[in-house]
Amino acid sequence: MGQAGHHYLIFETAGGFCGIAWNSAGITRFQLPTKSATATERMLLRQVPGAKPGEPTPEVAEAVAAVRRYFEGEETDFSRFNLDLGEQDPFFERIYAAARRVGWGHTTTYGALGEGTCAGPEAARDVGQPWRRIRWR
Repeated sequence: MGQAGHHYLIFETAGGFCGIAWNSAGITRFQLPTKSATATERMLLRQVPGAKPGEPTPEVAEAVAAVRRYFEGEETDFSRFNLDLGEQDPFFERIYAAARRVGWGHTTTYGALGEGTCAGPEAARDVGQPWRRIRWR
C-alpha cells in the first residue's frame, strides 16, 4: 500500500506531543503523546513513510482541537471524524465501529465488542486479534 497523498501534523497537547496523518479519504494515523516533537514525528513516520508535513484540512484541524480538549480532561467524542483504515476485513470494520460507540469514561470488553458486531461474546478472542494487526495506511 502506498503512502501517496499523506500529510501529517505534529502538535502539542497537555499530555505531550501528538501526531496525526491524513489523506483525501480521512485520518489514517494518530500518534499518542510523547515528550518531544521529534520522537512523535519519528514514530508517526514509521507508520506512514513518505508523508509530508501539511496544513490540516478543516476536519483534521477540528480533530486536533478535539484531541487538545481530551488531554485537558474535557469530555470528547471522536466518532464523527472520517477515518481511512485501508483495506480491512469487514469483521474488523464492525469491531472498530463498535469500539467507536463506547462513550466517554466507559470501558468495555472484547466480549462486549463481539456482541456489538453481532458475533456474540464467544468472539472475544477474535475481537482482540485485529487490534494487534491493524493495518493503517
